[in-house]
Amino acid sequence: MPLPQDTVVHIGDTVRLWNTYGGNGGFLETNGAGPTGGKYDVCTNAYYNRTGNVTDWRISRP
Repeated sequence: MPLPQDTVVHIGDTVRLWNTYGGNGGFLETNGAGPTGGKYDVCTNAYYNRTGNVTDWRISRP
């Protein structure tokens, strides 16, 4: 992931999201198809590079 040139998050930027709830930190990652009716199954993991880009999220417009 290239380093940002400023501190602003822009449309199209790739980010990694860190969960701080209850002191149980972890990167938000996807695990393919989610439960019935869900688009993705997500969880947190302590490693940002556990496997192929599962923790990379892209900022986009709705």
